[in-house]
Amino acid sequence: MTNRRRLTLGASVFYDPELPCIDFCRYVINHGIEWIEVKLEPVFYYSDVDENDVAEYLSGLAQTVPVSIHAFHLELNAGSMNPDVRQASLKGLRRSVDFASKIGPGTIVTLHPGDNGEAPPSKYHEVRHNTITVFKEVVEYARSLKVNISLENRGREGQGVYKYARAVEEISALRRELGCDIKYTVDVGHLTFLGEDPSSYIRKLGPENVALTHIHNNDGIHDSHRATPCGLIDYEAFLKTYYEENWQFPLVVEVKRMDYLIESIDHLSRCWQAMAWQRDLGSGKSVSC
Repeated sequence: MTNRRRLTLGASVFYDPELPCIDFCRYVINHGIEWIEVKLEPVFYYSDVDENDVAEYLSGLAQTVPVSIHAFHLELNAGSMNPDVRQASLKGLRRSVDFASKIGPGTIVTLHPGDNGEAPPSKYHEVRHNTITVFKEVVEYARSLKVNISLENRGREGQGVYKYARAVEEISALRRELGCDIKYTVDVGHLTFLGEDPSSYIRKLGPENVALTHIHNNDGIHDSHRATPCGLIDYEAFLKTYYEENWQFPLVVEVKRMDYLIESIDHLSRCWQAMAWQRDLGSGKSVSC
């Protein structure tokens, strides 16, 4: 029997008043999770926890389970036309890097590029310019602290709203501005709003440039972050490509409810196990998961 590849599944901390960050980490690790992504808003603003206690715990955890950070993003906007918002965003992103540095060198911090709010389309180029200007400062600061930066592709746009770095062309251009040490966080669920096949999107970026993925599902209308079986993304097909092309980046489940998380873990694990057994047996039949 052939040696099977392991599937590295991660979980992203979401706000749950009954399950603060450290308890969340312990719970999902007991469910087979091998990567933790920490969203900073729940740690700093939504839960009655000491951020230094969380940082100390995560630093110890990172010795055995990789830990990455999702930078502050709610109410921040690096591309804003308002200079006060840009300064607040820069402060929040630098604070995110500071927190990551407490976990240890090499910690990945995922950043959201900017958007125009309700500024007119004629200002779109300034959104790009503002994002690059703010991110260059954040990247240089991160390098000084030996923290790694990863760029997330943006999701659904509302009427009159332009989100920078949704398409491959934009996010890869942003990376060229910042440096080849910058990686990508591919939010697979966000691709439903572009009608983009996730495997094709990743191939265009270069899988070697992907630090991690955000795994969830959507209907192409709402960014609901549902469980993996519930939406337009065919995760069986995605896992097949992931397996056959020997991709190594972790699949971090980014949903908004614990039942969605457990459902996604079970679904992805079933698909992966079925695919591995099929290859062990040398079967050419399709897999149902």
